[in-house]
Amino acid sequence: MKGLLKNVVEQMASLSLCTWLLAAMCTVLFWGLYHIKDNEMALSSLGTMNLFEWLIRYETIYPGKLWWFASFVLFVFILSINTLFCTLRRIRPILATILKARETKGPLFKRLMIHGIHLSFLMITLGYFLSFTKSDIHPSIILTPNGPSHKIDEDTTIRLMTIKKLFYKGHMEAMKGRIVGVDATL
Repeated sequence: MKGLLKNVVEQMASLSLCTWLLAAMCTVLFWGLYHIKDNEMALSSLGTMNLFEWLIRYETIYPGKLWWFASFVLFVFILSINTLFCTLRRIRPILATILKARETKGPLFKRLMIHGIHLSFLMITLGYFLSFTKSDIHPSIILTPNGPSHKIDEDTTIRLMTIKKLFYKGHMEAMKGRIVGVDATL
């Protein structure tokens, strides 16, 4: 059983799996680009609803036209798992060596720095997944100070009370007078 688990972990962390997944993602995207050309409207509403809700709705409207997108999402998910296993497999020996030798922080940072891109990819993928699946989407909400309120659900109503522009306060002449942020009270 332990050997089987080790084999699965090695396969999930392999560079060849990563290469095949990237090739499959490119193929599926090219196929989808060709296949969706008459139904671009299906993709336009992706930003206004939950990902799974969107897949179910538009797969019934355009049967067989969006399988490539679902495949792409699946490949990105598997690639994320591959990246996680690969990064953990590479970091574990580095940390073990450093902890045994009690080296300074300099070599640790230099040796782990290369894995930052992998961790960044995982964080970006997780962020996109959470925003497409767990966020509440309220399109076309425009709030003005002391203007009308917007009812989100039975218990929640939002209204913009004040808005204040935050101007640059540093020493760079080129940035003087630029708005660098907004402070709003809801």
